[in-house]
Amino acid sequence: MPRWLRHRNLIASEAILLVGAVQELVQQRVAAFALPNWGKVLWTMASVLGMLGLLLFFLHPLAKSGVSKGHDVVQAIPLPVPTLLVHVLAYVGIFFLYAWVWKLPVM
Repeated sequence: MPRWLRHRNLIASEAILLVGAVQELVQQRVAAFALPNWGKVLWTMASVLGMLGLLLFFLHPLAKSGVSKGHDVVQAIPLPVPTLLVHVLAYVGIFFLYAWVWKLPVM
């Protein structure tokens, strides 16, 4: 299996994509703030630091334990559901989340 298809790499990329979607929502809200441009830039910088810091220090360990439990649940299902299929479904969900964030019709 290619290295980029390993379970840990797929989880990391899913988390990065989710943070990107949340960051875009924050930036859309910042654009509506009644702040001078320098204030909007500082607010955006602070939100990026906050989001990435949250991901790095809090969500990553939580996600690892949650994924481990989820992996155990998937393994316990009597139907043969490969882990890769679960990740494909997660990416499809993230795809529709991005379409919703940018208000783009994809279907």
